[in-house]
Amino acid sequence: MSAVKTRIVPTLYDDKGRPYCKSIMSRTENTVRAKCTIPPDHVIPVIFVPGIMGSNLKSTAKENIEGLAWAPDSFTWARKFMFYKPAKRQILLNPSLASIDDSSEIPNAEVSWFSDMGADVQANWKAEFKRRGWGTVMLSSYGPLLYHLEYHLNRMYQNGKVAEPWQALMKDQGKGWGELKGFAALIEKELLDASDHWFPVHAVGYNWLESNDQAGKYLAGKIEQFIAHYRKQGYPCDKAILVTHSMGGLVARAACHPKIGNAASKVLGVVHGVQPATGAATAYKRVHAGFEAGLGKDTLVAKVLGWTGADVTAVFANAPGALQLLPNKLYPAGWLKVSRTGTGTKAQDILSLPKADPYQEIYREKDKWWRLIQPEWIDPSGKLVNESKDPWERYLDNLDKAEQFHDTLGDYYHPSSWVHYGADEDHRAWGHVRWYPIGEIRYVRDGEIENARLKADNSLGRLVLESSEIRHNTLTPWWNQEMESPHSSGDGTVPEESGRAPQGKVKFIAKMRGFDHQGSYQYAQVQALTLYCIAKIAGGSA
Repeated sequence: MSAVKTRIVPTLYDDKGRPYCKSIMSRTENTVRAKCTIPPDHVIPVIFVPGIMGSNLKSTAKENIEGLAWAPDSFTWARKFMFYKPAKRQILLNPSLASIDDSSEIPNAEVSWFSDMGADVQANWKAEFKRRGWGTVMLSSYGPLLYHLEYHLNRMYQNGKVAEPWQALMKDQGKGWGELKGFAALIEKELLDASDHWFPVHAVGYNWLESNDQAGKYLAGKIEQFIAHYRKQGYPCDKAILVTHSMGGLVARAACHPKIGNAASKVLGVVHGVQPATGAATAYKRVHAGFEAGLGKDTLVAKVLGWTGADVTAVFANAPGALQLLPNKLYPAGWLKVSRTGTGTKAQDILSLPKADPYQEIYREKDKWWRLIQPEWIDPSGKLVNESKDPWERYLDNLDKAEQFHDTLGDYYHPSSWVHYGADEDHRAWGHVRWYPIGEIRYVRDGEIENARLKADNSLGRLVLESSEIRHNTLTPWWNQEMESPHSSGDGTVPEESGRAPQGKVKFIAKMRGFDHQGSYQYAQVQALTLYCIAKIAGGSA
């Protein structure tokens, strides 16, 4: 008996996200059968949570750009926003006027399984992905991961055999993933058990200007909403899996925390990527000196994100969510240093803070030149003053929210958390920040440098300090103080000190190399590791 000939009919989705197939009827003598693949009944939503600045925002502020506050995938928006001065940035990125924007169009996937489909099929798929929230996140950065997960999580087997890239993953799992703790090989029984589920991939953008406890509660609500949606369609669905990038890890932890979102019972497991688990000293650097600029595209990115410290501070000091990226009380002490002379191993440090509490010792300091925030940069638009609000007091209010969030979150992790972070010498980050003098300074007595007067600040990481008791080698009572280049291995943003902090509190942790912070999920080994983690979680061994 000859095998029945078949032709593949693509899976489509109706307006409620239910999969179906359609085929044109033909004459009886045409014996080629339509072959349609329908997902398994049991649903585990996979929910991606982006990092700070990775969610699209709209705004009712007068300075909005065609209604948008933050839309990094829009050339029209970026071309205008990159020239916004601190005053306009402050007004536009006001947390209370911003909200999630989902108007972004879903781009085509640059892979054959997508491009080989007709335009009607592509349009149907993109409409479904938009329904799942993909348009709320920065797809130029996260789109490749979302498409990768959507396709491969739902095609673990083909024709009764383990499909690619799962075959290669199971053969080479662990190779190229760096130093691993808690690693156990994915076995075929686990993959088979995982394959008995449909994994619709969702994305949840959030208002990253607000405190992360608010974002966590919002995410918890979305988890409940997605589960309820699939149950209403008749699918067994009890729990979701979260995949996070950067600050999205803090949001996911908040969503699961019993005193914040309390959604842990609805989450099967969490995959954390490049999370600033205890903060990052890079945040202090950028508030003083702006974002790092390289060549070409990197320069344009820095102009959008904030070229100067004043650009960054106008948003940062007014946004609790941004302040929550600062090193917290669990970060290694003494990360802010002042050197009498020299850098690196030759530095002669005369000040090393905090001893215990960065909020009190650094962030609330208003007068010392090494303070976190320059008071005059908080309200460049005069908006707060016009509303009879003291800018410094408003900043302290936001700082209080940041501290309260950090204290509540503590070192909490969902019981099934799987972590990877960057520890690459080629992608160094500020694990500590050191200020050092340019040239030799003389007649230095205890307390003179740290108590010097700030004479000028170029907002790019160079200060002019003055003290009547100190002489520079030019015999002047003032000198330049600069910020040292980064020394910690990391991913260019999060230093190893913070990335490895979850160790001992999570099921699995990978110390990796080869990627920068924002592009981590575009790295093939990170994508493979993410598939591994999800399969382990869903396969029952989590």
